[in-house]
Amino acid sequence: MQEKRSAKPVRAKGKRDLGKERLWRKHITAQAASGLSARQFCQGRGLNVNTFYWWRHEITRRDREVPMTPATPVNPFVPIRVVALPQTDMGLEVLLPGNAVIKVTEDSPLTQLEIGAQ
Repeated sequence: MQEKRSAKPVRAKGKRDLGKERLWRKHITAQAASGLSARQFCQGRGLNVNTFYWWRHEITRRDREVPMTPATPVNPFVPIRVVALPQTDMGLEVLLPGNAVIKVTEDSPLTQLEIGAQ
């Protein structure tokens, strides 16, 4: 006996079909504006009501997701305020959270500091 194969390509798990999502968003918006129940709307359009409910739930879930990337770029640098400049050969020390210290002396290669500031 030969196995039946689906004519549809199998989508990798987690991949979204944005075309289908757009289509179902239109159906869901149209149903809400129609004043019809979901069942009546789907019967009138030849849609499977269970699929309609699944997409309505799925789109609601997707709309609540937190985006993976921030909407605005995050500045990796924080402002600093110089309290006093000691007149010593120690240079500059910046104390960071977690007791990390950045030390800049007269002998420090400034090109590294310039690269980090770009």
